Amino acid sequence: MGGEEACRRSRGGSGLHIKTRARAHQPFPSEVGVGTQRDSCAPRKGPRITAPTGPSMPQYKLTYFNLRGRAEISRYLFAYSGKEYEDHRIEAADWPKIKPTIPFGKLPILEVDGVIIHQSLAMARYLARESGLAGRTPVEQALADAIVDTIDDFMTLFPWAEKNQDVRVTWADFYWDVCSTTLLSCKPDLADKYPRLLALRERVQALPAIAAWIQKRPKSVM
Repeated sequence: MGGEEACRRSRGGSGLHIKTRARAHQPFPSEVGVGTQRDSCAPRKGPRITAPTGPSMPQYKLTYFNLRGRAEISRYLFAYSGKEYEDHRIEAADWPKIKPTIPFGKLPILEVDGVIIHQSLAMARYLARESGLAGRTPVEQALADAIVDTIDDFMTLFPWAEKNQDVRVTWADFYWDVCSTTLLSCKPDLADKYPRLLALRERVQALPAIAAWIQKRPKSVM
């Protein structure tokens, strides 16, 4: 007598309670390891499956004056990575009324899903990490940071000589191009004695994504 027959007999009005040894209840895969067993006569339900959901893309908003200036390194990183962002440019005449609403009263700022990041290099480091341009190892990241900080100190010597022309690009290369563009606009012969620095600048500007950005960006004095 099967288990189902035993259930029918036990529910009948005859008062008989027939037990069966024909086969024990076999748990479904969803029951294995749970530690409890369901009544073999209870309706059987399959496992509940929930479709996985991936993270949404961050919303970026970059706010600066209508200049290249200290926001341009972030624009380079956005252009190279292909990430969409709002390039919000304010006019100098509007700055006095906007300044009290800006942390520390300085631009640029980067908003990531409404969270405000200030300091241009902190913004750029974040975007470099998100874009895979911060460096492949902690040491490489530290070297890139050192180069950026050296450029930011307006030192004329760049303490990094490239022996391998196929070296992996980092955001330090972008920052050199951004700063040198401004410096050379004021003093065109500034880097004439440093052909490697000029060659590095040319290689950065030859990258398709950077070249496209340079062509379409708004024209400004700095």
